[in-house]
Amino acid sequence: MNIIAQEAHFRQRVVKYSNKKGVTEASRRYHVSRQAIYEWRARYDGTWKSLKEKVTVHIIIQMNIQQRKKK
Repeated sequence: MNIIAQEAHFRQRVVKYSNKKGVTEASRRYHVSRQAIYEWRARYDGTWKSLKEKVTVHIIIQMNIQQRKKK
């Protein structure tokens, strides 16, 4: 699973938890800002793919750096 998919799955877990326990509790548990959770909840359509980050040059550069560090 690539980094973008992992991040989307993480966001899905956060959104599902926030729907059950509330945004503040999810923010504390997952160390994510409340604003980010509200944004993810607005985008979430029930699939993890709806939470994928839009790929930009900045993200691609970060992914390449992380992959090089693993080698």
